[in-house]
Amino acid sequence: MRLFEINRNNLHVTCSMGFTLIELLIVIIIIGTLAAIAIPSYCDYTARSQVVDGLNVASKAQQPIERFWLERGRFPDRLSDLGSSEPRLLAPGYIEIVEWIDGGILIRMSKVAHRDVRGRALHIRIAKNEQGELTWVCGYAPIPDGYRVSYPNRTDISNRNLPASCKPEIPSKTAQKVAHSDVR
Repeated sequence: MRLFEINRNNLHVTCSMGFTLIELLIVIIIIGTLAAIAIPSYCDYTARSQVVDGLNVASKAQQPIERFWLERGRFPDRLSDLGSSEPRLLAPGYIEIVEWIDGGILIRMSKVAHRDVRGRALHIRIAKNEQGELTWVCGYAPIPDGYRVSYPNRTDISNRNLPASCKPEIPSKTAQKVAHSDVR
């Protein structure tokens, strides 16, 4: 490999090693663009995964609450009322509290959670129908037809940080077209 080429007629030395400044700038621009796309996506993913962990902790309380309602005809005043069937709610450090409040399980994120969900809450409420059947409504998810929720939603986490099961239902373009055609 020849690093230097000397042209004796012009007394000119040419050095052919390394990258040009333009090539380096192009690489830096490409890396910067990729980072600008990847970092926000990763932050959203981190916040959403912490909320999902909270849902997993709360799901341990759902069956004992349903059992309490079937046995006593009412809901507990707090999770500690579940007695021996109280689920062991071991939450990761970014979940401050999991409690029964206003007809549902409230998951409050702690001060060490991701900045987009820090101090915010997710409310998983109970909905009942006329036959006395129960279902759980997570966050801003729509209430199933025929079911009624007695308490307001206390969720204050933004949609982008919620799992799909807790987001409001967004109708597809086909459903929107059908809805608009019914108006005529």
